[in-house]
Amino acid sequence: MIPIRQHYTDAIVKNYLESILEFLKKNKTLSELESLLKCHASKFSIEDLLIGDVPTLREIAKEIGIDSSPEKKGNELTRKGRLIQKYELFRTRDVKRKNSIRMYNFPDLVELLGITVCPYCNRTFIYSTVRSESVKTICQIDHFFEKSKYPYLCLSLFNLIPVCSSCNLSKQSKKFGKSPLEIKDVDKGFKFSLEYAKADYTKPDAFKVITTTPDTDLKEQKEILGLEKLYEKHNDIGHELFLKQHIYSEDRIMELCESFPELFTSPNEVRQLVLGSYIDKKDVGKRPLAKMTRDIMLQLGFLAD
Repeated sequence: MIPIRQHYTDAIVKNYLESILEFLKKNKTLSELESLLKCHASKFSIEDLLIGDVPTLREIAKEIGIDSSPEKKGNELTRKGRLIQKYELFRTRDVKRKNSIRMYNFPDLVELLGITVCPYCNRTFIYSTVRSESVKTICQIDHFFEKSKYPYLCLSLFNLIPVCSSCNLSKQSKKFGKSPLEIKDVDKGFKFSLEYAKADYTKPDAFKVITTTPDTDLKEQKEILGLEKLYEKHNDIGHELFLKQHIYSEDRIMELCESFPELFTSPNEVRQLVLGSYIDKKDVGKRPLAKMTRDIMLQLGFLAD
């Protein structure tokens, strides 16, 4: 679970609010949301619902509750159906107004946020690339609060988590204890370590990557996403990290740093090149497996915290 709150700048939040308000005004959806709040959660504003943080959304969901109504009555969309239809329009890759100006949509948001690796698993790139009126690639969206149960939150900014397809499929409508938007310290999420499985460390199967979490709210998420089994698929990388730690001694690191002063300004820049991964704690969300790599190399003494 990688923290992502830092990606949501004031400018991005403001732009999202303005764009979504304009989007919701196209039919009676906005007035319906305002009426819903007035009737069931009057202490909250439409801004709270659309750009409120996760604890605020949790309170709103508690006040209003689960919407178990159908999406249609006969041939007519219900409020729930209209909201989910609005979300589908926002998610659509190529949405145009009548005057052919492309509407602000989810690919735009992901592009602005700059979240490039799935925050749930830290295993998969989730780049979104927008080209003029079309999208070449797009990641998936997880609704932290399931849209079929809480349709009134389906366009709430902090309910939309950019994720990989594997995590989205695993989670589906299951409830998570914490959102990556609530994680402030990456080390309070999941931790990784290397365990010796066999005596012969020259063999890739001599090691096993162990996944744990000190946060009880995340233990169920580890099971739902299957992170323990998924990271065992990277035992070979754990073996490579072990070998790198032995090959690149402190003397070797310093030798490379001194031999190429035009390339390296510090030993840590050499270590990052050797690992092929970001090693600064604040950067582990920028590349797949960076958290696992950093944790294991801290364990092996290759890195200093």
